[in-house]
Amino acid sequence: MPFQKVNKQYVSSIEFLDQREILNKVLNITNEESTFLDILEMTGRSTVTHQPDYHQFVNEELYGIGEVSSVTSGNLSNTVVLELTAATKNDCREGNLVLFNDKMVGYIITKDDTEITIKSVDGSNLTVTATDKLSFVSNASGEGASGPAPFRKGQTKFWNQVQSFDGAYEITDIEGGSKVETEYKGSHFYMVKGQHEALMKFRADIGFGLFTSRISDQNFKSANPTLTDKNGNPVQTTRGMNQYIEDFGVNQSLNTGGVVSLADFKAFEKELNKRRAPREYCVYVGGNKNIEFDEFLQGLGSTPDLKNARFSVDGRDLDLGMDSFRIFSRTYHKKYLPALDHKNVFNFTGSAGFQDEAFFVPEGKIKTVDGSSMDYCRLRYMMPFGSDSRYKEVNTGAYAPGGATSDEKKWKITYYATMGLEILGADFFAKWDNG
Repeated sequence: MPFQKVNKQYVSSIEFLDQREILNKVLNITNEESTFLDILEMTGRSTVTHQPDYHQFVNEELYGIGEVSSVTSGNLSNTVVLELTAATKNDCREGNLVLFNDKMVGYIITKDDTEITIKSVDGSNLTVTATDKLSFVSNASGEGASGPAPFRKGQTKFWNQVQSFDGAYEITDIEGGSKVETEYKGSHFYMVKGQHEALMKFRADIGFGLFTSRISDQNFKSANPTLTDKNGNPVQTTRGMNQYIEDFGVNQSLNTGGVVSLADFKAFEKELNKRRAPREYCVYVGGNKNIEFDEFLQGLGSTPDLKNARFSVDGRDLDLGMDSFRIFSRTYHKKYLPALDHKNVFNFTGSAGFQDEAFFVPEGKIKTVDGSSMDYCRLRYMMPFGSDSRYKEVNTGAYAPGGATSDEKKWKITYYATMGLEILGADFFAKWDNG
């Protein structure tokens, strides 16, 4: 449960993280609470981490592509000797059947540290040149032959780290006389307006960070961290959604800037099929992309099956305001995020352009090799010193609820959270930009 403290004069703003409708009653003017963080928490996609960095391992592709670096001899004959690039030469072994780009099939007779000898299986001439790509599609063994060379694949390691977020609000004794009275579930509480604005800013910082942050090159455990604050304290940042996709996912540009088309979905479908991606996606967009998607869908007439999407999480039916449609073999749930249209964060002339991008996040769960499953995307958070909450609120000053902590005639509220984004199966995530 979140940290809670309630008395006649003071209501902890963290109390309302589990009662979000109070924010909509009082402060839902700029929509800054509608961020990616809210969606992750509403759908229960979060888990505690006991380490400042967290790791995942993904099994490597069982099949690799061979790229020819040079042809030693035998081009245009039934036996060819060639070399593969250093990055691809370990993906084949003696006895492999090799598929050439003209659909001819060869058989690897020998392989050493530098060269492989391939013979056509039907006596046809083999045509191969440098930079050609070879596919090791199968294998064949000789009668009475001994076992093949051992086959081994490793694991690819992905990692990310948490980021420490904070926020604060301070009010003096005289300023404290200005209060706003609101009603919450039939009872009247006195709340400081700035306190809730500070909380909203604090949570919005986290939500924006989960989308835009880039991972720092060293974490706090480094002997000489390259990123420090003014006092020399190490600072570490998390890898946000955008960088996850840039580094590992599908990065696609629209064929025509500002226009979503069937051709864009065709190219996207082909790329997802190649990656053997899941069949259901959530698409997070700002206002500009939302309009472009709507114009595209309206232009298709009755082709897509349009409906409002609802999600059931832990027995609760959540209406996230998503439009659901099906194109080719996949279903998409489009969600407009008002935060991506913030006029002073994203949507202004000369900005980084996030308001014009669409982010595709796989829906459902990713399978593990042992048959279990996990969320594709989730929030990782720490609970320092055995805390029972992902958020921490600290009150200091002479007017702090619960008793004075100093003789300064003020009340200061400080918020802390240590969180990071975790994406599993980053190869399946995608974004579209305007091109």
